Amino acid sequence: MQDVVKYLWCENTERGARIIGCDEEFEGAMEIPSALHGVPVVEIGKEAFLGLHSLKSVAIPDSVEVVGERAFKDCDGLNELRLGRGIKKIEKEAFRWCKSLTSVAIPDSVKFVGYGAFAECYRLNELRLGRGIKKIEAKAFDSCSSLKSVVIPGSGTPSKDATNSKNFSWERGLKRSKKTLSSIVLLFTGSSFPGPLKGSRSISSVFAPSGGWSSSTRGPKTALSGEAIRSSPTRVPRRLTTRRNI
Repeated sequence: MQDVVKYLWCENTERGARIIGCDEEFEGAMEIPSALHGVPVVEIGKEAFLGLHSLKSVAIPDSVEVVGERAFKDCDGLNELRLGRGIKKIEKEAFRWCKSLTSVAIPDSVKFVGYGAFAECYRLNELRLGRGIKKIEAKAFDSCSSLKSVVIPGSGTPSKDATNSKNFSWERGLKRSKKTLSSIVLLFTGSSFPGPLKGSRSISSVFAPSGGWSSSTRGPKTALSGEAIRSSPTRVPRRLTTRRNI
């Protein structure tokens, strides 16, 4: 692995080091160090890697708490992303136009995903959300035209804010991406969760944990046994409710 430290520019804050830029001569895989010159790296700053087309993969350490606005925007060669388990906020347009990304796993530590954070990641086909999400802003995954599946772990008893449609903005967050979805996987979500399915007419299956969900589409409610709720492309479940917490 090449020595990445010599390519990175940083500044110190009260909380730790913030990466503010990267030499455009860098090419290939970037494993961001957890500390620079003995100072823990806590933030990827605004536009730090903006338009770095030669960046192929990036691993963000667990020490980082914030990925700033447009931090990796237009890194169109970025095909692999590993987000650290300490990240709390992914700011506005942080990964917009990362056109080579095919999958994103957002860790449980993340509470906030900003406006257009992963918008126009045209090859993104799989998205896994963490348990800690409180707010996803509008157009967070806008125009992810290859997106096929979304995994929503949730928790046994998610907070009211986490499932409030004003905060957990699926209708706007997946704008222009929903037509391609073929499945949404819901795991351990303990309250009603209508938002993800609204308007997603191409969804053919929704997976739920054994005994954890019932369907309130046409017909009587049915307890599930780890099976999918099947629907035609023009009929998707409008609402899911729990029979019991998991």
